[in-house]
Amino acid sequence: MCISGSAQTKDLASAGSPDSVDFWFGVEDWDFQASFTQLGADCPREHTVQATRTGDQTFRLEPAGLAGRYRVDLFGRGQHGSVSTSFLWTTPTDGPIDQPTADIALISGDSGELWAYQLEVGVQDLAFQPRETDVEVTVTAANGRSMILDAEQEGHGKCYAEGSLFFRGEEDPAQQAAQLGPPPFTYHVQLSLDGKRYLGTAVWPRDEKPDEAPNTVLTFDPPLPAYIAE
Repeated sequence: MCISGSAQTKDLASAGSPDSVDFWFGVEDWDFQASFTQLGADCPREHTVQATRTGDQTFRLEPAGLAGRYRVDLFGRGQHGSVSTSFLWTTPTDGPIDQPTADIALISGDSGELWAYQLEVGVQDLAFQPRETDVEVTVTAANGRSMILDAEQEGHGKCYAEGSLFFRGEEDPAQQAAQLGPPPFTYHVQLSLDGKRYLGTAVWPRDEKPDEAPNTVLTFDPPLPAYIAE
């Protein structure tokens, strides 16, 4: 059962239905990306694209996802901070569709001092919303010592963006994992989606996301099922 995924649209300006949206920002050396949330659907998918730089201070935004009516959240980041704005756009053509991604957050710090958060595993942009899920994580330190951690799906039976899952473990086992030995730590994630198993792997800190520590990118074999537009 999905909760309503309707995005807030009150007081948002509408761009209409142009092929693309061009905009200007009066400071150089900034980058922009936009998240598209489809309106009028429960548990809508979200798609994210980078804005294309067309000049020192000008940019162009192309559609993302299937053609339709979207709330667009535009984010900019530069050396001295960040900005954001939102607007409505009825896109006339299809654009890129996000592929599945997954990450794990557990151990942080450096070789001198390690600590652990609660185990968290996030999955986004699956082809479907699984009815039955399970996850098991094996953590192995550089010295070969390892342990297994479990995590429970949060918000089971609800979805906030179609194809997304979030799992959280207990705090005490996570702290024990940080004491297994020195880095690097290898994560093996056994993920079950409606009975089919997928193996995700990552090495911390090698695969840690820049500026998003301790989130670490998982690579799955077989690949996670991707949404295909019909």
